[in-house]
Amino acid sequence: MNLPEIYIHLINTLDSGNQNPPATPSLNYPLKYAYRWDSNLIAAQEFPIVTEDTLAIHPLSSAPLSNPHGKKIIAKELGAWYGFHSPSAEFAAGYYQRSGTRNRRYLMLDSKTLGAYSMIETAGTKWGYWHSVRSLQWTLAILVVLARQMSRILILPKLVMDRHAMFLWTGVDLKSIDGLVEVRETNFFHNVKSRTDPNVEIDTAVARTALVFIGEKFKMFGIPAGSAASEPNIERYQFHHNSTPVDFWYKFLTLTPGYDDAELLLVYPQFVTTMANKVFLRPGVPPSALVTQIYDVAQHHLKFCVTDNDVWKHFDKMGPASGVKSGDDCYGRGELLP
Repeated sequence: MNLPEIYIHLINTLDSGNQNPPATPSLNYPLKYAYRWDSNLIAAQEFPIVTEDTLAIHPLSSAPLSNPHGKKIIAKELGAWYGFHSPSAEFAAGYYQRSGTRNRRYLMLDSKTLGAYSMIETAGTKWGYWHSVRSLQWTLAILVVLARQMSRILILPKLVMDRHAMFLWTGVDLKSIDGLVEVRETNFFHNVKSRTDPNVEIDTAVARTALVFIGEKFKMFGIPAGSAASEPNIERYQFHHNSTPVDFWYKFLTLTPGYDDAELLLVYPQFVTTMANKVFLRPGVPPSALVTQIYDVAQHHLKFCVTDNDVWKHFDKMGPASGVKSGDDCYGRGELLP
């Protein structure tokens, strides 16, 4: 191999003990720049590292030509998604805005961990929460159908696992519910763009409700919109009705002022697989249209990238939500549960 003359001269010079190597030759076309960007102004990583000085993000992917949905959902979770404006702004708001003739209406999971679905509860073996994808399947089916029937946008819940809190879209295929319901990312309400409205106080826009199974009976609890956050008016109802508990719950929420007109409705379906028949079916009574939709979504639409057999391994290997990558997105890769 023929070395350039400059390198041969440098080697001979160093071998001879001369510590004064020849001067570096000048470049014919030296590098120039007009402006130097600080390295944290534009964050470009698989999960961009955002600081208070960051002006823009560029989510990357370790899998070239992969589905861009993963990059988009990362941008949304980081609050960098610009969103869109409705072509008819007179009638509907954009992705974030609460203005317009029809204000946005949202539905979000309420639980012991606000906005999160816990897969590590130990309320007894009959409840079936512990690492149960099947319980998650039916809970999500309820949320999807309630949001669809009430014309609400579903805020995706976060998953609480043994060692981490995870984004739902790392295990659930959101493509499987495209067209069924409009969704927003988990961190949607952490983004100031989603809730800035000086004319609406937060405690007048939010209602909370739960359908629970206590003492072998179904009971419903609620805090209507407009109830002061410091002294909420907790309403209690015991189930005495010919329809199923979930049907009664739905009718109550769609007909009762303070719930139907709430901008954000927090719902807590304390529901598990082993309780399915009691919640949805009554002996000798055909399933209602609502119950039929829930079964259809659960069994024929919702797809997952995880099963009961590998749920812990699947989520634990990803680490905390702050470390997920666009390639962890389950979009378009899920399968129906067997």
